[in-house]
Amino acid sequence: KAKSINLEDSNHEYVLGIGDNIYIDFTELNEFSNSYSIGPTGTIYLPEIGATYVEGLSIKGLNKKLKNVYSEIIIEPNFNIEILAYRPINVFTTGEFSKPGKYTISGLNDQSYDYKNSNKNSSNLSFDNFTKLNKSGNFPTLFDAIRASGGITLYSDLSRVEVLRRKSKDSGGGYVKTTLNLLPELTGTNLLAKSQNINLLDGDIVKIYKNDSIITDQMVKVMKSNINPNTIVIFLSGQAENRGKIYVPNGSSLNQALASAGGKKLFSGKIEFIRFSNNESVERHIFNYNSNSKPG
Repeated sequence: KAKSINLEDSNHEYVLGIGDNIYIDFTELNEFSNSYSIGPTGTIYLPEIGATYVEGLSIKGLNKKLKNVYSEIIIEPNFNIEILAYRPINVFTTGEFSKPGKYTISGLNDQSYDYKNSNKNSSNLSFDNFTKLNKSGNFPTLFDAIRASGGITLYSDLSRVEVLRRKSKDSGGGYVKTTLNLLPELTGTNLLAKSQNINLLDGDIVKIYKNDSIITDQMVKVMKSNINPNTIVIFLSGQAENRGKIYVPNGSSLNQALASAGGKKLFSGKIEFIRFSNNESVERHIFNYNSNSKPG
């Protein structure tokens, strides 16, 4: 069970995993100093030691482990460790996304980050510390994960977006979580506040909760923002000028979508609208056509 975050907690550390490439500097032993890749079994191969399991450790945890394993063959072993290349970022999305699931967003290279001052005893993760990886380069953001998942739905509660993040084994393991409010950023009502569009790490879980009802004005602004894909796909059949699969701008109203597809044919009747939801339910409405109807 993930513990809720105290905003005053100390730093959260990057968790090493399969695909990371690290540089280990053996102080005063240059012949051992080298880059080491974490293989598919979570191990690295060290001189004189061989296969060593490091997946799930932080940099501090790895440093401590190396001192333990080398203490029998090196007098007062000392190490400096840096990350040379980060593994691809796999993010899990659930809840009110258009297409929730697992997504590989990007792989990042040559983006080192200094964790020397982080606290290995941290048991929780603050919002401030979720954002610290902004300093490490172009890690994917929360907005990137939403776009990769096809954007939001009409019922997405963007004032309750939850992110769960894995802790390192040497910090006790488990998960920590934070809850974010994306609405002020997306609606342009609070541009001077600290960004809630945090950077994501491999294994993060993002959940968007569901609103009981559609907040029309708010959602029109959000649906037209760059958090969603530029276009959506609709299907037209019956007495329409152009039938089949049609791409329309995201955030289009029903009338705008019909107009962009050439409109409906003369003497055609009512409009039947069908939407298939993520929960496998079907929403169906029949409208009298009115070209003057307002969006929403």
